[in-house]
Amino acid sequence: MISRAGRSNVRQAVAVAIAGLAACTAWAQAGVGEMVERQLDQAAGDRRQAVTPDHIRFPAVIRELVAPVLARGAVTRLRITPAADHDDFAAAAAGLALARQLVPDEVELARREREAWQAAGDIGRVNDLHAQILALDKDDHVSLLGAINARIASQQTVENRLAVYARFLGPSGG
Repeated sequence: MISRAGRSNVRQAVAVAIAGLAACTAWAQAGVGEMVERQLDQAAGDRRQAVTPDHIRFPAVIRELVAPVLARGAVTRLRITPAADHDDFAAAAAGLALARQLVPDEVELARREREAWQAAGDIGRVNDLHAQILALDKDDHVSLLGAINARIASQQTVENRLAVYARFLGPSGG
């Protein structure tokens, strides 16, 4: 759970991204601003659901411009925090996750998000990101080892763990 200060950090990162989006739509092709407003109105119509980047179908050029602004805002907030704690890293990871929703195939954002969740202590999300990163980059050795360690750690008995070791170290290697 993210603390009040952590949520504030996420809000600040989102505000920076919205400012970047406003700047992008100012020069984007005609009709994009109206399209975004129409989609926001449709998403906001259902008050039980928060408006997220999934609700808005941005043109690729806008997604590619806004995602780095979101990521930079999340990371910059961490850098200016004198003694970052778990909540600060969780807030940064949440900002990076928002950026990744806009450009899901960006492997570097996934790696940064993994590092932030690792520092926040959320091993479940780290393990999920290992699999996502491996889907994007099969040669990512850090994620490969992380996925292997997670699978070994999930085994409860010595016999099961030894069987997993034998499978990974055996001739099939997999």
